[in-house]
Order: sequence, then C-alpha cells, then structure tokens
Amino acid sequence: MRRPLALVVAVLLVLSGSAAFAQDAASKQAARERELLRRAQAAQKQAEEARAAVEAERGKLEAQVKVLKSKESESAGEIARARQKGDALRAAVETLTRERDQLLKEKTDLAERLSRTEAGASRLSAELAVLVASKAGVDKALGEMTAARGELQQVLDNCQLKNRELRAVVEELMTKYRDVGFWDVLKRKEPFTGLRRAEIDNLLESVRDRAQDAEVAPAR
Repeated sequence: MRRPLALVVAVLLVLSGSAAFAQDAASKQAARERELLRRAQAAQKQAEEARAAVEAERGKLEAQVKVLKSKESESAGEIARARQKGDALRAAVETLTRERDQLLKEKTDLAERLSRTEAGASRLSAELAVLVASKAGVDKALGEMTAARGELQQVLDNCQLKNRELRAVVEELMTKYRDVGFWDVLKRKEPFTGLRRAEIDNLLESVRDRAQDAEVAPAR
C-alpha cells in the first residue's frame, strides 16, 4: 500500500517541478520578446528620423535645382548631377519607407507573440497551483491513512492477545479434562458423564480447531 502512495507523491513532485521549469522558460521567452519589441521600436524611430532627414535634404536639393534652373549661366552638368542626387534620395526615401513598414509588421507580430507567451505563462502558473493543491491533498490523505493504519495495528495487537488468551483457556480446559478420572466425574455429577470419552475428545478437538480458525493473523 505504501508503494502506490509513494509513487503518486513522486509523480506529483515531478509534475510540480516540470510545471515550474516550463513557467520559468515561458517567463524568459517573454523577456526576450519584450527586448526584441523594444529594439524594433527603436529601429522604427531611427528609420523615421532618417526619413525625415532625407526628406529635408531632398527639399533643399529641390530648392537648389530650382535655383540652378533659374540661373541660365550654370552648366547643364551640375543640374543633371543634382537631379541624379535627388533621384537617389527619392529611392532612399522609398527604401526607408519599406523598411519602416516591415518594422511595423514585425512590431505587431512581436506584440502578438508576447501576448501568447504571457498567456501561456499564466496558464502554467494556474496548473502549478493546481498541482501544489493536489500534492497537499495527497499529503493529507497519506497522513490520515498512516494514522488509520496505526489504529488498525493496535486493534490487531489486541486481537492477537485475545487469541493467545483463548488458546490458553482451551488448552487448560483440555488438560483439566484429561487429568480428571472417571470416578471424579461421577462424584461431581457433570452433565456430560453420559458421553463416551471418544465423543468428548472429539468435542474438545473441535473447540480447539475453531479457536485456531478464529485467530487473527498478525499484520505485515
């Protein structure tokens, strides 16, 4: 009976340890995802600042282009270079815009993953609480069973004592019967003097056998 209870307690302890480990892993995962989210937000901010700077520079260049156009004396080569630079800046703005959109998407994905991770951590915490409560119930039941077993052992000890006393009485009765002579029986006028000795012997043997059958086996 002890082994199944010990096995149950061991399983509950293992499950409690496993649930605590899973909860710690989930908390670490949530921390990593928060850090990734913070980095994504910082990168998004830098991209927006760079885009603003590029837009400002582009405005300046476009203003310069207009000035150059207004000046007939300036060479067409400088105007072409300014246009090329403006096109390059425009392409850079488009690239930064795409990167910003990608960062926004990653930010949203990270936020969703963080939410799922935190939900999983909460679920693991609840499961751990249930396991702890179950272990407490098993410990209580184990204590009650131990106390009950002690009481049962005491009852069995008392029964064994009564068994020994009963056997002693039966043995004493048989000894006294065998030591009593025929004339002693007649003088006492016992009610069983009319019985034959073989029948009396069989009766005493039957009483002893029944006393042995009624004995309670010692607890193991």
